[in-house]
Amino acid sequence: MYNRTNPAVIKSILLRLTKSELLDEIEIIKTKITELEASNKRTMLMKLYVFAQDIFPNAKTTSYKL
Repeated sequence: MYNRTNPAVIKSILLRLTKSELLDEIEIIKTKITELEASNKRTMLMKLYVFAQDIFPNAKTTSYKL
């Protein structure tokens, strides 16, 4: 998802996740950041990482499914 998706779309997806799902995504982003050298992609991922950490306290605890 992080290779070809617009950052605004990724933020929208992150906002819909539950706490546990968001925690998983935070770990995935963190891993990708450590694998990359300085680049625009790494900068984008670092901004998404900060965004995800900021929204984590207010994330929903359960998902609503029909």
